Amino acid sequence: MHGKEVGSIIGKKGETVKKMREESGARINISEGSSPERIVTITGPTEGIFRAFSMIAQKFEEVQENIFGTNALLLCSSKMYVV
Repeated sequence: MHGKEVGSIIGKKGETVKKMREESGARINISEGSSPERIVTITGPTEGIFRAFSMIAQKFEEVQENIFGTNALLLCSSKMYVV
């Protein structure tokens, strides 16, 4: 994920990602670094993984609406690998 996308997931002082971890029951890890892209890893029970992924996708929609308005289409280069 790109830096701005990751920032919206992390939130101020990590509060957003902490809430997502607690509510989903999944472990969400965000790679460190200053590269243009960061890796977000979600692990845990299948239901928790799906819940966390859904929460992240919803966060992207909220950010999109705040920046571009409700009728905008945002394309991002996020990839999800399931193992």
